[in-house]
Amino acid sequence: MSTRQRKKSTPDTIADRVIKAEGKVKDALVVLWDDLPSWQQDNHYIISGYRPASASFTKSFGSLGYLHNESVNIFSHLIPSIGSVLLAIALYRVVVPRYDSITQGDILAFASFFAGAAFCLGMSATYHTISNHSYFVARFGNKLDYVGIVFLITGSFIPSVYYGFYCRPHLQRTYWTMICTLGLGCATVSIFEKFRTPAWRPYRAAMFVAMGLSAIFPVLHGVKIHGVQDMRDRIGLVWLLTQGALYILGAGIYAARWPERTAPGKYDIWGSSHQIFHILVVLAAVTHFYGLVVAFDFHHGAKAEIAGHLNWPKGMLAGQVAIITGSGQGIGAEAARLFANEGAKVVVADIDAAKAADVAKKINESGGSAIAVAGDVLDENYLKTLVKKAAEFGNGKIHIIVNNAGFTWDGVIHKMTDKQWDTMLAVHNTAPFKLVRAAAPFFRVKDGEPRNIINISSTSGVHGNAGQANYAVGKAGIVGLTKVIAKEWGPQFGVRANTIAFGHIATRLTQAKEKGAFVTTPDGEKIAIGIPGMGEAPKDGSVAYADIPLRRPGHPSEGASSILAVASPLFSYVSGQTIMVTGGRNM
Repeated sequence: MSTRQRKKSTPDTIADRVIKAEGKVKDALVVLWDDLPSWQQDNHYIISGYRPASASFTKSFGSLGYLHNESVNIFSHLIPSIGSVLLAIALYRVVVPRYDSITQGDILAFASFFAGAAFCLGMSATYHTISNHSYFVARFGNKLDYVGIVFLITGSFIPSVYYGFYCRPHLQRTYWTMICTLGLGCATVSIFEKFRTPAWRPYRAAMFVAMGLSAIFPVLHGVKIHGVQDMRDRIGLVWLLTQGALYILGAGIYAARWPERTAPGKYDIWGSSHQIFHILVVLAAVTHFYGLVVAFDFHHGAKAEIAGHLNWPKGMLAGQVAIITGSGQGIGAEAARLFANEGAKVVVADIDAAKAADVAKKINESGGSAIAVAGDVLDENYLKTLVKKAAEFGNGKIHIIVNNAGFTWDGVIHKMTDKQWDTMLAVHNTAPFKLVRAAAPFFRVKDGEPRNIINISSTSGVHGNAGQANYAVGKAGIVGLTKVIAKEWGPQFGVRANTIAFGHIATRLTQAKEKGAFVTTPDGEKIAIGIPGMGEAPKDGSVAYADIPLRRPGHPSEGASSILAVASPLFSYVSGQTIMVTGGRNM
């Protein structure tokens, strides 16, 4: 006997329809705005193409296989994230072996950039993939997205500061500390729920604004130090500013929800403000990367003409760190410029801070790398500081010392004071000895890299000169010190040590005393330097500079060239010698 089914009541029918509708929404790949729970509703100008709440990571990640309104957001960051990792690996394998001057600092700077980009873009892609899972998972993904932004800003900031203050490690540390502190603060307010409440919203906004604007300070500081033109190449300033403009443009479009607000539903799948923002973020990262390439080329590009002819494309001293004392003027300044042209990182050491800074500035402006460390070589604490700063500048290495600092304090033997005598020996013997001793840990090493010490002497030290007993003894003594260094540090560590004895080089020490040049001793006494009547035409009609076969004094650049030659690989088998640079005088 058949039974008659009871007709469902109206409420039951409505309930069934609701259940079926919910099932269709749940099983549908994409749904409309009105079908979404409130936690998924964000931009009411986007009407269709939404993924329903999945409550399943499998379903959320499965959405990578079909088109919806998050597809562009996901892939526009997923692909560049993976690409940045592959590009970083390729650059390391291809570029690093081609540049002898690349340091660990360069590698870490680029690694910071790529790590920040890969993490930010990767977290963004992850968030947009799992954003339809559930309220709590979407909230967690949003935290990852914000932390990724912090990593991107920090990773971009670090290399810009590195190249912007390439020769100023103290400024690098200052700005790195600033950005890392701000980054830690932004990450904290993004992760912990306590700080994600409405009451903390102004503080969260202030933290991110401060972090974003913090880049202004090192840029302005760099412009003040180096000038706008120099910063264009030093940090790729134009590209850095373009990057900032792209970020601001993207953020503005995202905030305005343009263009979807002009035609709701038209830009659901393609062309919404969020998608445009994502694309502009990637373009900004690419722009910044190009700027870093410009900065890298500025600091590592080959500029020395002679190097190209002698098969040292990056310079004969590429990657080496050189301390040159007395390099604020004269032969020392010329040597500093030549060393920098040959790829060395030069430490300009001089008692005159302004002159030292000027030499270093000009080297940096011409594409070289130099820092100025001013001080008195008679101060042992200064010598220790000089070595410390040189090692920091050279990432823990020092390769060359040129003991060039010195002056004359003439007087005949029977009128020479103890102070005259002691000062000359202190300047020309004791100071070089103490500098070499302080730098010993950086020379007594076995790393396969060249090391050499060049001490500047004079023909007065080789042949003697009336009125210069103190100077002659000092310049003779430095020859002995050089030979001892060569014998002690050569056999085990491969350190070369040589002396260069100059004849008449046209510097303030050999110009007319009547010009009024002087040096100041540590106790403030001014000592006149120069040679009385030098430069005047011979009154008896004799030939000028008759004792010099070349019939002229040497130019400071010629003296500096001899220092470069001795420091270079061209003299790799020369050690313990005194090279006479005299124009043939005293043969």
